[in-house]
Amino acid sequence: MGAAYKIQVQSKKNDSITLRVLKIHPDYELIGKQSNDKEQFCLQFVLESYDDLKKYGPNSDNFTHPMQEQMEKWLLLSDGEKVELTAEETKKWENEEFYTNHRRIDARIGNMDTGVTLCIEPEYRQFCFEAQDHILKHSIEVVDEDLEMITFQVSNPDMISHMEVGFTWDSAAYDYWSYWAYDVYPRLKAAGVF
Repeated sequence: MGAAYKIQVQSKKNDSITLRVLKIHPDYELIGKQSNDKEQFCLQFVLESYDDLKKYGPNSDNFTHPMQEQMEKWLLLSDGEKVELTAEETKKWENEEFYTNHRRIDARIGNMDTGVTLCIEPEYRQFCFEAQDHILKHSIEVVDEDLEMITFQVSNPDMISHMEVGFTWDSAAYDYWSYWAYDVYPRLKAAGVF
């Protein structure tokens, strides 16, 4: 998925931050016009900036974060995970259900004789619950048809410790609740999970 927004940190004070959010993809809406659950977008922005610095920042080889363990857990919820299986483990999965622990296996990559990689879908619903717990307040000011300013407060100032004024990144954030409600939930319900 390509970038939908260009994000820039405008200001930061203790546990609050203001982001300039410019819509750069014509098929996307401003955040203020999407889901009522804006917290999920705020947490996605925090994670995208964290992941961007971790992978491409000037200190990416030695990157550390005071909440690194928690950030990585949130990334698994947001991005899903890949699980490597040996050939022996793969044989156990040959006849298994398409779902495991209420999570869908999106793909099986590899050869059944040598082992495969299971691509397990993200846990968007749990991610949204986490966002509601850790994004305490938020406000959105629409500046024009493609620009808005989003200010939010986090539960722990360390969550945004990596986000410095002026830092810019591209965002592919989207409405996880809508995706879960219209895509994941019906599939899980049809499979008898709910």
